[in-house]
Amino acid sequence: MAEVTLKNRFGAAEEPAVGEVVKAGAAAGVIGGLLMAAFAMIATTLLGQGPFAVPQLIGAAFRGPEALLSGFGIVVWGVVLHLLTSAAYGMLFATLVRRDTPRGIAMLAGVAFALGIFVLMMFVIVPVVDPVMANRASMMIGTMLVMHVLYGVGLGLSPYFRRVFAKRAPPVPQTPTRITITTR
Repeated sequence: MAEVTLKNRFGAAEEPAVGEVVKAGAAAGVIGGLLMAAFAMIATTLLGQGPFAVPQLIGAAFRGPEALLSGFGIVVWGVVLHLLTSAAYGMLFATLVRRDTPRGIAMLAGVAFALGIFVLMMFVIVPVVDPVMANRASMMIGTMLVMHVLYGVGLGLSPYFRRVFAKRAPPVPQTPTRITITTR
């Protein structure tokens, strides 16, 4: 595969700025996290668990089983944790894709990355950090899988956001054209 070098209008190679990657990854990660949350609200409502079951389960990481009986504060806490985690994984993904990655490839890579996160979270991290969620999530593994696929779709926007947040080259100063007329 040929390596493509992005060049600015001066012909110099452009290096990605850290800020570009961080902003793009956070934006794509939060969008993916919101897609996950919207699907989770619909799915858990249809499953009879209520629209805020997933944020309550996330909040249980620090509160234990009583989080499932807590008020709206634990839901807010769960949403904040979810979006922070989504943004962090989004930043990691944005470091792995280039600005010029085609849309379809970026979406497939995002979904593949998200499925890797699904395996890591569901079978390694969540059982250790949040046993309450691990217990409940095992009963809705299909829902969790679809949520992560949707997250991957959001991650697929990373190259687009990298282009949006890329530092622009400074404009070329225009030198005025001088016309000199001499008469004798």
